[in-house]
Amino acid sequence: MFSVTGPKMYLQSNVFSPAFLSADSQISISARVGSSAVLPCQLRNVPTETPQVEWQNNAETVFERFGQDLHQADGYTDRVDVPEHNLLKGNCSLELKNIRLDDEGVYESYLILKEGDRSKRVFIQRVKLSVEETDQEFVKGFLEDDIATQQALDLTGIIAFILILCILFP
Repeated sequence: MFSVTGPKMYLQSNVFSPAFLSADSQISISARVGSSAVLPCQLRNVPTETPQVEWQNNAETVFERFGQDLHQADGYTDRVDVPEHNLLKGNCSLELKNIRLDDEGVYESYLILKEGDRSKRVFIQRVKLSVEETDQEFVKGFLEDDIATQQALDLTGIIAFILILCILFP
């Protein structure tokens, strides 16, 4: 588990450092519910022996790795990773497993650079993830709606039958 002592202090860098960043600043990918996806991210040069990378979705940190230490946010536990051996080679791609509809959104990756007692966040990559329902999810939703409608019709029929009986046999 990632442990942090004291509040995180980041200096947001809006300056793109061509020495570290990948060529594309935003890409779009799509995946189906239940599948896996790789949100691409590549560092041209790894500026330290143990790079620290962070991935966010809607300004929430969903994953962070510093060496063997990692943090996975609630809802992402055991579903996200940037393998350490890949990161050491400059591949900071986020592997996302068992995709859910609520995983859809814009993900951003950052390189965390230590400067004394402060850290500097350097933007690397923005990836828009679109999530599509599988045919099975669509059919399941349709059947659930159909079952609810059928149950309502069955109940209405039963009530009408009881009313008729009450009228015929007071």
